[in-house]
Amino acid sequence: MWQTFYKKKSLDMGLPITYLAFVIDHEGDYAYPTDFDADYWRGVEGPRRSFSHQPSSKH
Repeated sequence: MWQTFYKKKSLDMGLPITYLAFVIDHEGDYAYPTDFDADYWRGVEGPRRSFSHQPSSKH
């Protein structure tokens, strides 16, 4: 069985790898949590970055 770079590195360092499995209930419509304020979290999280994003040196 092949291993990813990160899995191999973790195992080489003796770090345990824990796998998580879950089932998504697909019955019914999606219910957006009423106690989650998406606008607030978008404001405090700031812009999302991808690995290819390079910050601009201009301020």
